[in-house]
Amino acid sequence: MIPSCICEVTIGKNMQRKVYVVYLGEHKGLKTSEEILDDHHSLLLSVKNSKEEALDSVVYSYKHTINGFAALLTEEEARKLSKMEGVVSAFPSEGRLSPHTTRSWQFIMQEEGFKIFDSTDWVQKPKKDVIIGMLDSGIWPESESFSDRGMSRSPKHWRGVCQEGDAFNSSHCNMKVIGARFYVKAYEAYHGALNRSTAFRSPRDNDGHGTHTASTVAGRAVAGVSALGGFARGTASGGAPFARLAVYKVCWPIPGPNPNLENTCFDADMLAAFDDAVADGVDVVSVSIGAVGAPPPFANDGIAIGALHAARRGIVVSCSAGNSGPMLSTVTNLAPWMITVAASSIDRAFDSPVLLGNGVSIMGQTVTPYTLKSSVSYPLIFAGDAVVPGTPANVSGQCLPNSLDAKKVKGKIVTCLRGAGLRVAKGLEVKRAGGAAIILGNSVPNGNEIPVDAHVLAGTAISSDGAIALLEYINSSSNPTAKIAPARTVLHVSPAPVIAGFSSRGPNRIAPNLLKPDVAAPGLNILAAWSGSSSPTKLEDDPTTEDSLGNPLTDASGQIAGPLVYGSGHIRPEHALDPGLVYDASYEDYLLFACANAGAAPLDPAFRCPTNTSEYPFALNYPSIAVGTLYAPVTIKRTVTNVGNGSALYRVSVVEPKDVAVEVVPTVLKFKKIRQKKRFTVTLSARGRFNVDYEEGSYTWSDGIHVVRSPIVVSV
Repeated sequence: MIPSCICEVTIGKNMQRKVYVVYLGEHKGLKTSEEILDDHHSLLLSVKNSKEEALDSVVYSYKHTINGFAALLTEEEARKLSKMEGVVSAFPSEGRLSPHTTRSWQFIMQEEGFKIFDSTDWVQKPKKDVIIGMLDSGIWPESESFSDRGMSRSPKHWRGVCQEGDAFNSSHCNMKVIGARFYVKAYEAYHGALNRSTAFRSPRDNDGHGTHTASTVAGRAVAGVSALGGFARGTASGGAPFARLAVYKVCWPIPGPNPNLENTCFDADMLAAFDDAVADGVDVVSVSIGAVGAPPPFANDGIAIGALHAARRGIVVSCSAGNSGPMLSTVTNLAPWMITVAASSIDRAFDSPVLLGNGVSIMGQTVTPYTLKSSVSYPLIFAGDAVVPGTPANVSGQCLPNSLDAKKVKGKIVTCLRGAGLRVAKGLEVKRAGGAAIILGNSVPNGNEIPVDAHVLAGTAISSDGAIALLEYINSSSNPTAKIAPARTVLHVSPAPVIAGFSSRGPNRIAPNLLKPDVAAPGLNILAAWSGSSSPTKLEDDPTTEDSLGNPLTDASGQIAGPLVYGSGHIRPEHALDPGLVYDASYEDYLLFACANAGAAPLDPAFRCPTNTSEYPFALNYPSIAVGTLYAPVTIKRTVTNVGNGSALYRVSVVEPKDVAVEVVPTVLKFKKIRQKKRFTVTLSARGRFNVDYEEGSYTWSDGIHVVRSPIVVSV
């Protein structure tokens, strides 16, 4: 517990109070906010010594759609509450969440002549006047991406507010950003009062992540924009430029010497934001935030709980898969009632090659506005050969703060390796030590994926193959030198898309019989708006399974990617307008799924799980199939709804996973009208191999117009 924490601390571990979320499921019946708060106080009074103590301990009382509260409790008090009737869970809120940190929309819609700015269906026909709720680090409202030019007044179903605070008042909301709130109580209960000299206690974004994601999702079309340095000049637009934005600031800087480098988010604050967002009338919730470390059970996960209540009311929740790839089992946001999105590249590069003294050219990329004299060769050194005494050998080449010897690097191009520490912080260290430029080399897992950064000095980034070649040159030369060419924007790069090396992978650690991520979408080197109080140098930055060359999608290392990496494939928004068939699932279906899966405890105390749950791990009507371990044949039921032509005949085709037999019954689905439902079964049988390897296949329904593909992932 840090000294500034306002939590009460007394003798003994169980007497130390911290914020716990006590989750009670749904609200039953019609109650006023005062009656709900009284219920929560009554429950607290059962573990507190007085009514005053119970009242004072409340941090949040969730009173709209989520039934529960956040309160300062001891471990023993939380344990007692968790065992009481009607309590689903009681879990600590400790900042375990963090943010996951345009051409992209034109790229994913370029096939078949789909035009983002011309399509009446996609952007110029606001049938429902969609409101997107952004749970993130806030917004910088002055950005042109959030102009309300030409927009009508807020939709009638909007019930939210524009909350005022530091450098933010009601005038900062408009017909584009129609609402804004902030949630800081759980953060301040853990870290103490927010340092308002480094952060705004308001919806205003000082980090940049929230502004970046909001403009990527729904920024207006802005002409003549470019990345820092003048690259990628053109018109930038979010995916839904005419949608409205409702901003819910839930992430705040971690106190320390560099508070603007990392943000943290608390479950208790997240749940308050979800509770308000649903009540405010949002149609979609976007969350680019996830767990740090092992994901908790759904009943102890603020994002999963909030998303469940949003989905219960027909709100689509989209979450990022995470930035912990390329290792397997790193994906976060694992619940079936949210869409979990992996990150991919687009067909644009910012070429800035390195020319070595031996005449070899190594391809690099950058968007830094700083350049070297193109006619001059500079001395080249590896950071591992220029560290100060005492630098650990395992990080000696990674340019960590205060690790470089200024006498050895002054005036030289310094080659740093990715690994520990922020990429842009490595450039800061090179500049501090007097280096002329930085070359940032990928590690082998990062492969050929090159992230572009706006460094604070001249520099470029190279692939792992390029880094190996460069280090071999340094080691073989008595006087290594190099030039770094100024960057230029290159479009239509192939292959594209490629799954980003940092994008988190499956399988699902909480529910192994559910495939996550669900889909992939552009998330690498995306041009977007940023906060006016932060520098862009600190920003991290019907589906298809083929790249622009018609080959299978690959990851950053060049290996063929599969459903554990990209889910059902790369998104194609134009096909979502006419999918042909859809897989529906209800709130009750989700609760049955939770009953049957380890780590997914019952989520509603009023719902009684069936005695026999053996079929339910596979019974959720999901558009993919995952089987954690196929020891015996399993038959999986699915139901599809016709949303295409009134009369349609769909036939199935199957690509079997290796050593797995797949039988779909029936093989033909005949629909007579729209909204008609048809059932079928998929039986999977292993052909005798049990090595616990994941094999991948698919089944596809097609009527000659629509192609509805579902991946199959099986461990055999």
